[in-house]
Amino acid sequence: TKQDAAVMIYRCLSLGGTVFNSEGAPADFDTVADYATEAVSALCGEKIINGDENGNFTPKKSLTRAETVTVLSNVLN
Repeated sequence: TKQDAAVMIYRCLSLGGTVFNSEGAPADFDTVADYATEAVSALCGEKIINGDENGNFTPKKSLTRAETVTVLSNVLN
């Protein structure tokens, strides 16, 4: 799921020493599982992972291949 991907990416970046300075919340932040809220907030705040055109993150949906490429590109940049 998108929230699981966010948690994995967040943990990997944190282990590498990345410090997240921004917090963000998608429109549907209240549907994010408790264990993923910190990761989703940090990655959205840093524009590493984003919601759809309506601002929804849809945390329980699968991450598409296109979204995965975008997220990984954002991580590398």
